[in-house]
This record gives sequence, structure tokens and C-alpha cells, in this order.
Amino acid sequence: MTSYVDRQEKAKFGIDRDAEMRLKNNRLGMTIFQASWIMVFFALIVVNWQLRFSYAQWPPEGVAPFDPLLPSAATLALLLSALLARQGWCGLRLGKLPLF
Repeated sequence: MTSYVDRQEKAKFGIDRDAEMRLKNNRLGMTIFQASWIMVFFALIVVNWQLRFSYAQWPPEGVAPFDPLLPSAATLALLLSALLARQGWCGLRLGKLPLF
């Protein structure tokens, strides 16, 4: 099932059947790629939990706990970059180039 935006883009650009199939295949490939990365991320979280709960205390003895400032700053930078990328994408789609 195609969405309204897909039909509108096809009418606007005059996409033929072969180009439409390539577009669908590209979208399917990207969906599979994203799903595989989601599974990798989930597996890493499960392994982390297994390691944490297999010890009586975390972090194990002899390992110094890290300062949470750097990971917090990296997380904020990642969220800010995602917000700016989304704003740019919306600006580009709506034709508002100053937002881009």
C-alpha cells in the first residue's frame, strides 16, 4: 500500500515501474539494515545486563568507576545532532531553505 506522499511524489516526478521497484528495494534494504542494527544494540544491552547481574557488585573490584560527564555530554550532542538533522530534513521537504 502506498501512502499519499508516495503517490504525490510519483505524480510529481513521473516515476516509471522500474524506478518504483528500485525505490521499494532500496527501502526494504534500508529497513533490513536498520533492523539488524537494532538487534545488535539489543544484544549488547542483554550482554551488559548479564555481566552486571552476574557480579555481586558493579563495577568489579579493582576497576575504577568512570566519570559520567563525558558520556552525558556525548549523549546530549547526539540528541542535538538528531534534532538539527530532523529540522533540516523538514526544512528541505517543505522548501524552507533557511531551516536547512
